[in-house]
Amino acid sequence: MDPGKDAVRRHYQESANDFRRKYSPDSEAYPAEQIRLKILQRRLSALGTRTLLDCGCGEGTPLAVIHGGGVEVWGFDFVE
Repeated sequence: MDPGKDAVRRHYQESANDFRRKYSPDSEAYPAEQIRLKILQRRLSALGTRTLLDCGCGEGTPLAVIHGGGVEVWGFDFVE
């Protein structure tokens, strides 16, 4: 495999473990991801979005939240 792709894959695999914590309302960190997700949810609602495809969805926490709002979601990523 390409060394550049391997480095990108390793980076995202390592950071994926932190995604759930960053999106948790109980997180003690600055809630940047939570704020962005709320903005996205408002925009999707305003557009009347019914289906969403997330290319590079990581471990899927944001998709689960969006799905909970009634949007059919699909996602894929090249890391586990």
